[in-house]
Amino acid sequence: MTLCLRASKASATINPTRSIKVRLLFPCSFSFHDSTSNHSAPPFSETHFQDVISKSIREKPSNFSNYYWLSHQFGPVIVDPDLFVRVLSSFRTSPRMALRLFRWAESQPGFRRSEFVFCAILEILAQNNLMRSAYWVMERVISANMHRIVDVLIGGCVSSEVSVKILDLLIWVYSKKSMVEQCLSVFDKMIKSRLSPDVKNCNRILRILRDKDLMSKAVEVYRTMGEFGIKPTIVTYNTLLDSYCKGGKVQQGLDLLSEMQRRGCAPNDGMLAEALSLQEEMVLKGASPTVATYNSFIYGLCKLGRMSDAMQQLSDMLANNLLPDVVSYNTLIYGQGELEVAQQLKVEMINEGIAPDIVTYTILVNGSCKMGSLSMAQEFFDEMLHEGLELDSYAYATRIVGELKLGDTSRAFSLQEEMLAKGFPPDLIIYNVVVDGLCKLGNLEEASELLQKMVSDGVIPDYVTYTSIIHAHLENGRLRKGREIFYEMLSKGLTPSVVTYTVLIHGHAGKGRLERAFIYFSEMQEKGILPNVITYNSLINGLCKVRRMDQAYNFFAEMVEKGIFPNKYSYTILINENCNMGNWQEALSLYKQMLDRGVQPDSCTHSALLKQLGKDCKLQAVRQLESLLDSE
Repeated sequence: MTLCLRASKASATINPTRSIKVRLLFPCSFSFHDSTSNHSAPPFSETHFQDVISKSIREKPSNFSNYYWLSHQFGPVIVDPDLFVRVLSSFRTSPRMALRLFRWAESQPGFRRSEFVFCAILEILAQNNLMRSAYWVMERVISANMHRIVDVLIGGCVSSEVSVKILDLLIWVYSKKSMVEQCLSVFDKMIKSRLSPDVKNCNRILRILRDKDLMSKAVEVYRTMGEFGIKPTIVTYNTLLDSYCKGGKVQQGLDLLSEMQRRGCAPNDGMLAEALSLQEEMVLKGASPTVATYNSFIYGLCKLGRMSDAMQQLSDMLANNLLPDVVSYNTLIYGQGELEVAQQLKVEMINEGIAPDIVTYTILVNGSCKMGSLSMAQEFFDEMLHEGLELDSYAYATRIVGELKLGDTSRAFSLQEEMLAKGFPPDLIIYNVVVDGLCKLGNLEEASELLQKMVSDGVIPDYVTYTSIIHAHLENGRLRKGREIFYEMLSKGLTPSVVTYTVLIHGHAGKGRLERAFIYFSEMQEKGILPNVITYNSLINGLCKVRRMDQAYNFFAEMVEKGIFPNKYSYTILINENCNMGNWQEALSLYKQMLDRGVQPDSCTHSALLKQLGKDCKLQAVRQLESLLDSE
């Protein structure tokens, strides 16, 4: 065995009391013999090494953190991949220790990399939702050109659930490196093995194919997604429509819009602009848009709040001798923010010979409830019955929401009983509606009882049910109870959503429990759940309350770096606290930045800006604000 002695200074004599770094150099052969016996010790097992490693760390916590440190007793683990995998697996319940051991071992001379070794550490990290660390390991896999790891994962090396998580991670890393062939290879192998890739990864593959002008491949991937039941998102459609527009494929683009409408997926501003240009191009080519085409544009414009443009599409349809259908009018009625206009559209559709359906009336009932006009909601409900329309569970759910908003729980439960009598047993949606309504009214005992009734009725609560109850407890200051419900949810095998974590972060940060909020913030990202603008606003607001402004600004900057655009609440929170601290110039600077980024302030923003000022100062401040607005 060769030893390399490294001292701090070159010297002819070595001081035995001074520490000397010793590093084993591989390859080498290890021989384990008792100096007092001729009999060799039995082969070491993974249990032996687990005990030795654990003892080593207890005695000196920095062991296995320093890559230059090595004791001869761990030599067999380094050079034997099978033994290393078994030792690594013995730390399955201590994933951070397993990762520490892996990083250390990989840096040692003689360490033999293999797909199975990498699979072992990836499985441990994925099982414990340490996906950031798994990402680092996966980058090591790719840098080592171990692309056959996909075959090991699909071949049953790990459970299918964990395998999907790791394979999705592999596609993600490949896509970030624009390795299109490898992305497609993993995608194809997953599909052939009946393993479903995450839709986000499908979207990443589609983007790469679009950027490389591989349109036929993109269409093939999209078709495979449909065949395998992977539901497209707005990003999927946006990517495909962008490809169709660039390739001048008008009809394919319009067909895609019609499909979006059927699936209830609304286009965004950029996507709609591209689609409208396709519509113009279609007309120039002498082709006539269909009612379905117009309905797609009406739907998209309504979703974006562009009601005048949506109404213009209806006028264009009539000008082109096309008769709108019930879908055209239902979409417009749904998009209207004014109940009076919605009623006028209902009258207009009847005059055109189009009979309102169950969807029309449900939209009108829902709109009346939202506007607080329960008498109008009752009128529409009765009219729906008079027309002989068969009520569905959604129509009942809409009425129940309205009654709960008014605080009439007895009427809400009465409607639920009526549903049951008419052959509509309450489903998950109805239960979630009632649980949420009770929670908002502060009737937590009734909400908890209803949760038990759900289970006894054979309806399994989901993350929405639990999130409503967690939120109610947190809002009432019962932080510990909220956490207990959260852990109960996890014990049922339910996956929290971004809303669940945001509710927890908001509840704890707002009550000054920032360290707990930070734990949830880190935990959600380790599980691959990305925070949104509301998550960041909750943290920023909590930090501002205790005047930890540097951290608040750090989170604000992090949000922007991640492509999450601050909204009016993000700015108002910072403006409010700066005004409380007397930092008027900083508040004004934030206000100007807000306007520059196209974020419209509201009355709360202006109230925050002016609340600390006296009458004379307020007049001066208003003039300054007016000058800022005039400069826009």
